[in-house]
Amino acid sequence: MIGLPIDSREQKLDQNEVEERKKKQKEKKERKNKGEKRKKDVMSKATMCLKDSKRLTKKKDEKQMLESFLDVYSKDIPHRLPPIKGREHQIDFNMGAILPNRATYRANTKESIEIFPCVVPVILVSKKDGSWRMCMDCRSINAITDGYRHLIHHLENLLDELHSKIVLCSGYYEIRI
Repeated sequence: MIGLPIDSREQKLDQNEVEERKKKQKEKKERKNKGEKRKKDVMSKATMCLKDSKRLTKKKDEKQMLESFLDVYSKDIPHRLPPIKGREHQIDFNMGAILPNRATYRANTKESIEIFPCVVPVILVSKKDGSWRMCMDCRSINAITDGYRHLIHHLENLLDELHSKIVLCSGYYEIRI
């Protein structure tokens, strides 16, 4: 191939032609990507519908199972929480500690409605069945809480203590005086 000299006008026309070819190739590629994206969207919607239908059938199966055991459940189910008896659970914080009220991690509106009441950063992770698992970052709250005032005994020590008391009680009546 021999290169022949060309003038500036021909060079400009040639460059325009190359640019037009590149634009057409780019548009063709974009159309192909849009088609693939539409296919992916349709597939994802179809899988979501399948998951929803599986969830509905699972709920129906659960409802049928619960209805088969109606005799086990109480007839009068309370519609509110039981009255407060004595003392409710509370977390003791260090003196002068302030609750860390940080912004939550970025989430879509459906997730943020579920997360809203929390004061710690929360992430919602989807489970295999499509429902959500709430994962909390409680390190900031753990840093300002009081430690246990009373040590929790090991179960083995408690059982040994109980066993020795039982043995002493039964042994008292077996000793002759």
